Amino acid sequence: MGPGFRQADTRQQSLSFALALVDHFAGQPGLAGETTVTVIEGQKGALRNPSGYYLFMGLTGTQFTVEIRNPYYLEKDVSVDLGALNPRSPVVTVVLFPRYLYPFPAGSTLIMGRVTDSGLQPLSAAAVAVVGSTVANQTDRDGRFVLYFSSLTDEDVQVQNGRRRITVSGSTTLRLRATKANYQSTTVTIGEVEEGSTKLVRDPILMAAS
Repeated sequence: MGPGFRQADTRQQSLSFALALVDHFAGQPGLAGETTVTVIEGQKGALRNPSGYYLFMGLTGTQFTVEIRNPYYLEKDVSVDLGALNPRSPVVTVVLFPRYLYPFPAGSTLIMGRVTDSGLQPLSAAAVAVVGSTVANQTDRDGRFVLYFSSLTDEDVQVQNGRRRITVSGSTTLRLRATKANYQSTTVTIGEVEEGSTKLVRDPILMAAS
């Protein structure tokens, strides 16, 4: 199954499949807070084994939708096709991205803001990225987003007058790009971001319908 996988206490029914949930910020399995994992078909909940896997036992059928909810992460629905899984190791790995409520450790480098349409109504599931980098996330239901720099190197930081500023493509002036289906992509300049601080983008990123 994978390192640490155990099927203890599941003798009464056979294993249909298991979920391994990974925290994108931490880059490893294990989530902050309480997580609810449910197969929508029949509203069947998962069993969590001591190794942290979420197990679904004795399901009838081959196609399932799994609803994953945790207050610290963006909502996630995952389609599972048992026919596409290895029957000897039916494990599905799912990466969850933090919401703005996530308990980021002190000293994290963050960018927070929100995305709205031209009428200032929040846009959910809009992709927001730092232009020229791999730093990206999506907006929540209320249009808010958080971007995080989780693995900075000396090449990513420019030091001047005691200030450690993030650099992207050699520039300390950062730009964000927001994209969403049926809307025109929008790019805004947010200026400098200091390492270990939170940059709040006070004005919403406006997106016009295409």
